[in-house]
Amino acid sequence: MKRTINVLLVDDHTVVREGICSMLSGERDIVMVGEASSGYEAVRKTNDLEPHVVLMDVRMPGMSGIEATRHIKSANPTVPVIILTMYDSDMYVIEAIQAGASLPPRTSPGSSSATPYDLSWLAAPWCAEACWSGP
Repeated sequence: MKRTINVLLVDDHTVVREGICSMLSGERDIVMVGEASSGYEAVRKTNDLEPHVVLMDVRMPGMSGIEATRHIKSANPTVPVIILTMYDSDMYVIEAIQAGASLPPRTSPGSSSATPYDLSWLAAPWCAEACWSGP
């Protein structure tokens, strides 16, 4: 039986969410179960929708992605939260890891490079096993 990865996407920019959803819509193993535009909404929707993985923007008004990650991991410790950001800051990386987040790979296995918007690794079999936590 083929497993699917249920994904909750969190970003305060509608165009970014639309772009990421568009990129992932062609992946047959990924189901976008929801979107959130704030950290508060991400916490609520994670509890309501029970995604297998959360893709989280790091900087958002109100509750940041890092703070939302802390809340999500506290209530749902088995749900991976993968931080997506365009910022190249060690501070964000350290804070995200301390909050319990996972960081996307700089490169996918078998690939020599990945761009910041290359989410093809999410559909890779090795990621599916790491992200899928359902029965």
